[in-house]
Amino acid sequence: MPTVLFDHKVEGLETDFVGSDNSLASSMLTEHLIRLGHTRIALLAGEEGLYSADMRTEGFRATMQSAGIDVDESLVVDAKYDGDLAYAETMRLLTRAQPPSAIVAANNVMALGALQAIQNLGFKCPEDISLTCIDDVPWSDVIQPKLTMAVQPIEEIGKIASDMLFERIASPSRMIEPRTAITTPKLIIGNSCSPPKTP
Repeated sequence: MPTVLFDHKVEGLETDFVGSDNSLASSMLTEHLIRLGHTRIALLAGEEGLYSADMRTEGFRATMQSAGIDVDESLVVDAKYDGDLAYAETMRLLTRAQPPSAIVAANNVMALGALQAIQNLGFKCPEDISLTCIDDVPWSDVIQPKLTMAVQPIEEIGKIASDMLFERIASPSRMIEPRTAITTPKLIIGNSCSPPKTP
């Protein structure tokens, strides 16, 4: 059966794959926060073991390391791409003795959970805590603050995937080696980030 995977890659499955550069997406956001002066950056990671989640965590760690900043492991939490879990983890992170000054959420659902926790605690974003996320946020134009995001080119991914699939459907007897196409995310600067507060 002609098959094309997109977004989540399954190791060991020999088929076409189309996705975005997940490592670059988290790297873009982390680098943006570092340039603003943040060093205590938390990561709301996706579920460990999922291709996209692992790549996003890898990008975060590599960017911190390249900047000479040690990753505080207690600030890296597996929120499993879940909004409710991200809310609970953000509540915990922001009420600890040494809270982070910024958060990278590995997807938009977790970003919304984090933003709700920030607001419910009475903190202001970005004055008290900066927030970024991967993927566009539903109703992003009406959510305040407008989030800084690394956005995947969904239409491009869909077109490449469908072209690959149609090619396989049109030539069922043709031997086509499995192909991989990785697209480039785009950094969109909102107003959810600012330099960390000075002590």
